[in-house]
Amino acid sequence: MDSVSEKTVEPHSSKNVEGGLGKMHYLTDSCCGKFVKIIFVLLSVINIIEAIALMAVAVSAAIAMKIFSSEQSGRLVALIIIAVIAAITLSITIYAMVALLRNQRKPVYSGSMVLVILAIILSIIIGVTMKIREEDEVKLSQSLSKSFQLSREDNPRYVKLWATIQNDLTCCGVYSSEDYRNPNLPIFFPPDVPISCCPNYDPSRSQLVQERERESCKVKKQYYDMGCSSPVIELFRDMTKRVMIVSILLIITMVWLSIHGAIWTRCMKQSNFEDTSRTEANSQS
Repeated sequence: MDSVSEKTVEPHSSKNVEGGLGKMHYLTDSCCGKFVKIIFVLLSVINIIEAIALMAVAVSAAIAMKIFSSEQSGRLVALIIIAVIAAITLSITIYAMVALLRNQRKPVYSGSMVLVILAIILSIIIGVTMKIREEDEVKLSQSLSKSFQLSREDNPRYVKLWATIQNDLTCCGVYSSEDYRNPNLPIFFPPDVPISCCPNYDPSRSQLVQERERESCKVKKQYYDMGCSSPVIELFRDMTKRVMIVSILLIITMVWLSIHGAIWTRCMKQSNFEDTSRTEANSQS
């Protein structure tokens, strides 16, 4: 009698143990999926912010490059491509995050793979085009000299451009204020600098007031003496450095986001598989 009861109890108890273990495993997978889900959403928000920042710095750098130099067409195209990649990254990240919040496994996986591809493309473009070489600085100086010469010939576009450059960067001429010197005048006369080379330059003032201020600036030698070539080159370096830093941060976040997306889809796949197996086992019993 005792042996019979033991035989009947053992299978029942083993079923309970298996069910308990399965339930514990399911809860572990569920907790893992929730944790990865939270991390994915946080990384998505960071990725969106970085993508917007990259679009802003890439567009501003492209505009400045277009204004200052016509010899940087390859880098200009690269900056436009970087801005486009950032925009695509922004869209894919939002798409993947919404899919994850809706527990849609395939869109999250697809979005993660696309982000990896975009990260690889972005890293190649940054590595190839964003480094400022010595020949780039030479070309930029030559381009500045050409535009400065056009401004000296009273070309309205370049007169306005150089007024902005000299006022914003507190510089004068390409290499120094001596670029404005009239060769027919004795050396003890000051160079014929424009008002934009003076600290008291204010474009909102009338022409008459500006001329009076300019003459006073020349006589007192209060104009900027440093040329604009070095500040413009330094500005280019800073712009490309900002693009590189933001791009690298975005690439790192994209890779981490892709990894967590793959982990979450695997957790969901495992959880769905166990749910299916459990349902089949229950239906068979």
